Amino acid sequence: MAALPFLLVGLPAFLCLLALAVCGAALFLSGFAVIGAGIFDFIYFIVQMCVFGATGAYAAHLGIGLAAAGIGFLLTPPFLYLTKKLFLFSGKIFTLTGRYIRGKRQVD
Repeated sequence: MAALPFLLVGLPAFLCLLALAVCGAALFLSGFAVIGAGIFDFIYFIVQMCVFGATGAYAAHLGIGLAAAGIGFLLTPPFLYLTKKLFLFSGKIFTLTGRYIRGKRQVD
């Protein structure tokens, strides 16, 4: 009979925490993905300019690549901070859910 409260409260809470962990990992990796994409775009259009000659569109793409990499560098610290807060909040939810299942309804 003790498994029923776990299934009704614990399992959905665990699935919610798992979804939050996936969101946190995606948030963590997105800043680095933007940096990598910006650097790749810059290098790609440097090669294009060497092969096909310099045009205004290629020069614009160089700036776009540098801007994307710069935005990635600027957004990585807030993303890391938000990921840390997300996991700390998830731990508090998990603790409160465990207390609820055990019947200890005290509030910190």
